[in-house]
Amino acid sequence: MKASAIYLIPFVCNSLRQFVVPVYQRPYSWTVKQCAQLFDDLESLLSEGRSSHFFGSLVIKDNSNGPFIESEVIDGQQRLTTVSLLLLTLRNLLKQGVLNALDKQEIIENIGKFFYFPNDVQVPKDTLRLCLGVADRPHWMNLLGLGGEPAPTSPLAQNQAFFAERLCRSPFSPSQLYEAIRKLEVICVTLGGGDDPQLIFESLNATGLALTEGDKVRNFLLMSLPPHEQERLHARHWTAIERYTKGAVSELIRDFLSIKRQFTPRLDAVYATFKQFTAESGLGREALLQELERYAKWFEQYQACGLREWPSPLRASLYRLRRLDVAALRPFVLEVLRHHEEGMLTVDDLLAIFKVLESYLLRRAICEVPTAALNKLFPTLDEDIAHLSHGDVKYVDVFTYALRAKQGSLRFPGDEEFRTDLAARQVYKMNKAYRNYLFERFENGDYKETQHVYECLDQRDYSIEHIMPQHLTQAWREALGPQCEEIHATWLHRLANLTLTGYNPELSNATFLEKRDYPKGGFHDSNLHLNKTLADLDHWDESTLQAREKELCDRALELWPLPETDFHPIERQWDTCSLADETLSLTNRKPARYRFYGDDFAVKDWTAVFVGVMRALLDKHRTALHALVESTEDHGFAWLSRIPNEFRAPEKLEEGLFLEKHGSTDQRLSCLRALFEHLEEDPDSLVFYLQNSAHATGDQKPFEQECYAYWAFALPTLQAQCPWLSNRNPTYNSHFMTRRPGVRGYELHYVATVSSAKVLLTIWMKTAADNKAAFDRLIPHRQAIEEAFGTQLVWERYNQGRSAWIEYKQTGLNVRNHDDWPLIRAFHEQWGKRLWEAVLPFIPHT
Repeated sequence: MKASAIYLIPFVCNSLRQFVVPVYQRPYSWTVKQCAQLFDDLESLLSEGRSSHFFGSLVIKDNSNGPFIESEVIDGQQRLTTVSLLLLTLRNLLKQGVLNALDKQEIIENIGKFFYFPNDVQVPKDTLRLCLGVADRPHWMNLLGLGGEPAPTSPLAQNQAFFAERLCRSPFSPSQLYEAIRKLEVICVTLGGGDDPQLIFESLNATGLALTEGDKVRNFLLMSLPPHEQERLHARHWTAIERYTKGAVSELIRDFLSIKRQFTPRLDAVYATFKQFTAESGLGREALLQELERYAKWFEQYQACGLREWPSPLRASLYRLRRLDVAALRPFVLEVLRHHEEGMLTVDDLLAIFKVLESYLLRRAICEVPTAALNKLFPTLDEDIAHLSHGDVKYVDVFTYALRAKQGSLRFPGDEEFRTDLAARQVYKMNKAYRNYLFERFENGDYKETQHVYECLDQRDYSIEHIMPQHLTQAWREALGPQCEEIHATWLHRLANLTLTGYNPELSNATFLEKRDYPKGGFHDSNLHLNKTLADLDHWDESTLQAREKELCDRALELWPLPETDFHPIERQWDTCSLADETLSLTNRKPARYRFYGDDFAVKDWTAVFVGVMRALLDKHRTALHALVESTEDHGFAWLSRIPNEFRAPEKLEEGLFLEKHGSTDQRLSCLRALFEHLEEDPDSLVFYLQNSAHATGDQKPFEQECYAYWAFALPTLQAQCPWLSNRNPTYNSHFMTRRPGVRGYELHYVATVSSAKVLLTIWMKTAADNKAAFDRLIPHRQAIEEAFGTQLVWERYNQGRSAWIEYKQTGLNVRNHDDWPLIRAFHEQWGKRLWEAVLPFIPHT
């Protein structure tokens, strides 16, 4: 790599270089603002009599191409193109006689050298010194007079028009301005064969417009490739990605990473997260582009509210979800659209899913459940559904169960909570997107004949009308009676007092009867369903408000029902929270497992979480953590040491580095939060799955009480036989007990239900493909495994999800019948360990 300070104009004119803007670079994007700054700097240079003006950097990589050098512009294309525009504009004005100078012809000829090679260089006539990117090249050729008429909307043409105006009114002569342009100085960095263009590009702190995260990802994927490969991949994949997303590439990649890594990165960290994902995935550049292109197609379907051939109710439901503008939802919808294209979900399934999502989001908004938790729910929801699925169950049923099972800040509000909060909610003051959605649904429901409520609200043809007005007139005070002020304060912005109208200015503070009977615009003549019951009333007071409240709340329970499903998982779904949830109390909450950057880890307590996360951070930030230990600054982090004797409960992370395990849950979580902030890790990437806290609240249901009692009875005997159960305690949480016997990806379940006792070995690898492969490696040994076990087993491989398992059960046993407990325990004792020992010899790398 060579770097030197050069004057830009002489450098370009006196070399046999063609400056090529590669396909991975974004199109020309400087605006009048940046052009004005450049022109102001040139005039200041002349006013102050300076000999040069520093103009940033130009980073190029030279490739030999016949008689001249092809210089790939790694950085600086915006500056180089803008200076070219300024010179071209000056040249045109001089040629047209708009501007004049004594050395006019000399300036015109010298500027021409900036654009064209000398005649004695053996290159094609139309070979230009500056070859812009694919999107800008036609516009540039037009401006040079080598094509058609310039498109006035292109940034190139707009900036040229700006330069023409500034040149004409500048107090300096064309000769002075040309000399000022010649004094523009840049640091030219020429890369050698061993230099990494991407690393250098990232380290630059040049002036100009910041790249988007999508721009950075495009550069990362294409920059280090040979030019012909860049052009092939750009034409084959990247142009399709930009077309599908209509330029929203950063948002697409964020959704893509949310799906692949199971957490949503900050928008300004998309590029860094994508680089990390690329390194971890092992995928090549073209494979990544192909995968991005697939998701870009579903991204387009989401933005377009589905396919044209879809039934109108389905497209309408997706349109309404889009109007709610819940960005966190999109990754899950993309996965649903993927399943549909792959044949797993029908259009009826899609409609069912979208309708459930509508109910979920609206109920949460009415009940004011915090929305931040959705950023942790939706990126992992499809994976959780695959985890919960078993047998020949429908995706829609598992999806419904997954949402209904959520608690706390992820809960699906029930009918009573929803009805109560909807009645009392100050609907008029709600978020506009949800308020408009609410009235669109109340008006149109599932009718085939509908009103264009969204469009009319957007265009202000409709407005939300207060039936009892915001300012009480004397007539309204008399109509409401002695308690008018209290009624007004209580009911004014509630749903019962609101409706839709196209005549808000006309109705204003009119009495109820005047609003009802207003010619062609009152409630009596309204075409809106919302106003039909109002047309039959002859007064408006607290009794009619209460009646309308009941009417609309009844209607709401029909429009946004609480979905039902008979599905029950083999493994229950736990409550979730992330490290970012600082206000959430974890007192008396035990972790079942945690997920860090998409990988799941089963744990028995918070100590295991603390140690496991610290080991993962050490693998990723070894140098930074060791530096933290060596630092003499008071950084407030004292959980790591070189000396184990400093700690009450030291855990050796690696040679010469120990972790203090002792401490409260809150202390350890605070430690992790501080460390994540120091290492610039996203706290939302660490998700905890919490065991049910019913035993702490006394709210156990009878079946949960029976589960706890059975496990308290059976575990001592089972633990004596099965060492992997030694750390398990009785639980209210479930009818099953799960442990990993020591081989990653395999879990042994002891199950007690109201109809049977079971043991089953589930396969739970990182991906569905890995799961199927592991199952397929076992199935050829079925006869040998069943001979070792002593009887036939049930083998299940769920082709449309991740689940795969081997099962043995005995029917006719009921965990609620205490007389059956010895029989259930004996079944578990006899068959649990035997199942594992029968399968273990056929599991590779044990």
